[in-house]
Amino acid sequence: MTPVQVRTAFALQPEQRERLKQKMEQVLGQEVTLTCTEDPSLLCGLVVQAGGRIWDFSAKEQLAQIQTLLTA
Repeated sequence: MTPVQVRTAFALQPEQRERLKQKMEQVLGQEVTLTCTEDPSLLCGLVVQAGGRIWDFSAKEQLAQIQTLLTA
């Protein structure tokens, strides 16, 4: 099993956790174990880390990218 760390702005509901687990198993091609933690600094969204890869779907990251574009 592959460990997958998930940080979310708010707690995930059980059905959301299960859908995310299924999606990560599909993406990685193997069974996964999710470890979820809450991180209010994300504002909304989530950050997923597995096997050295990071998927950042947080509002915090999106705002940082917009700021970079505006100041370039």
